[in-house]
Amino acid sequence: MKPRFVILSAASLLAVTLAGCGDFKSVFSYNKTTDELIKPAQRVVKTELKENFGTPEALVAWLKFQFDFGAEESVTVKVNSFDTAAKGVVVLDNTDDLGVDLEGATLKLSTDAVHDIVSYDSESGQLHVTPPIATELTDDDSVTIVTKPHGWKLVRGRNLYMIHCVHCHGVSGDGAGPTAQYLNPLPRDYRQGKFKFTSTISTEKAAHRDFRQTLYEGIQGTSMPSFKLKLIGDDMDAIIAYVLFLSSRGEYEINLGNEMKVLGGGKQEVQDRLRDEQGLTRQQVFKEFQEQEELSTGLTELSDEVGMILAEDWERANSPEVEVFPKKPRPEPTAESIARGRALFISKDAKCSDCHGMQGNGNGPQTEAYQQLPGSSLTYDKPGLYDDWGHPIKPRNLHTGIYRGGRRPLDIYRRISAGIKGALMPGFGTSLSDDQIWDLVNYVMSIPYENNLSPESVPAEKTVAEHITK
Repeated sequence: MKPRFVILSAASLLAVTLAGCGDFKSVFSYNKTTDELIKPAQRVVKTELKENFGTPEALVAWLKFQFDFGAEESVTVKVNSFDTAAKGVVVLDNTDDLGVDLEGATLKLSTDAVHDIVSYDSESGQLHVTPPIATELTDDDSVTIVTKPHGWKLVRGRNLYMIHCVHCHGVSGDGAGPTAQYLNPLPRDYRQGKFKFTSTISTEKAAHRDFRQTLYEGIQGTSMPSFKLKLIGDDMDAIIAYVLFLSSRGEYEINLGNEMKVLGGGKQEVQDRLRDEQGLTRQQVFKEFQEQEELSTGLTELSDEVGMILAEDWERANSPEVEVFPKKPRPEPTAESIARGRALFISKDAKCSDCHGMQGNGNGPQTEAYQQLPGSSLTYDKPGLYDDWGHPIKPRNLHTGIYRGGRRPLDIYRRISAGIKGALMPGFGTSLSDDQIWDLVNYVMSIPYENNLSPESVPAEKTVAEHITK
């Protein structure tokens, strides 16, 4: 049995979804990778997805992923009296000292029977529960009040996501919500497990702190707003848990689908066999695929392995070893440092100007070149740059002073060191020294002020460095 626990909360999700999106259906969609599989392989992927992740109304938290889904929180209280006739009324001792909110809580008996708390009177300690309690309770018994069930944070995150995020990012986290088509740039598609602006090295996933910063600050120059005034208490962590859940589900689907292709379950693989092997029928190919040992007896092992690798990747992203942090503090943005940064910017070593242009206007020669399609010898129909989602992207016009990954010097250091994941902005953490990266940071941060850095425009009592720092 795969380690997991199931969270059911259909009514609350349905109400939120219908209220926020009209006829928008709360169902998980499938990825392009799944569509590229033959029907038997599709059934395998879809079954595993439902078993390990559930549906929007009945989420499954696969414990292989060590996210903070929300552990059970409960208190144990002694029984004072029990209404043997109604069997739905229990009076508890010292409930006025519980210090917990019983709204939505449940009553759990030693028999593991669970009853919903319908109403509660703190003065008398009287609880009304449903369904009626089948066993007799005495004043020697104790009951457990579960104030937060296993997975409560995931459920809360799901409900908050359906209020704040689904309109742009979609139910599945595919970036195809009902308002997405009107936005530029398009909302992030979580399903590849890629997030552009992170504090981790170029080969690693986003850390928890990266999601928190994005939610707290928003992404300047896009439609992603700041939620620092909207999400309070555990709400921000709850949404992060749900975004990680959606991202893991999407990437698991892609990785398991690719495994099906390796086993011969891809439509293209089947077409190739039918073309190359005379007398072979589609029914024979389907039967051979389904009878493979990896599927007939080893599917659980294969699925667990795909999930384990993915879980380890997400866990490693939060380790200090993969965090991008300067070895040296930022030097003063002196004219000399800015000049060195400028020289690097247009050099063959960094090649920043290939995309950003000689003056940092975002109009480098790569914006007019035809980019090659991933895994193909063909190119896109239109010139310009494209990200890993196939969306056209424009290099940042550095004169605007808008930096989507954050405007702190540390944020820009990280963009130069680790690059922008899923985009064509490479990382220079292994090819440039700390001193060189800081010089680039100082130059980039000086660009919006270039027209104001002449001796006539800077007050005599200020140096150029002070002018930029302010």
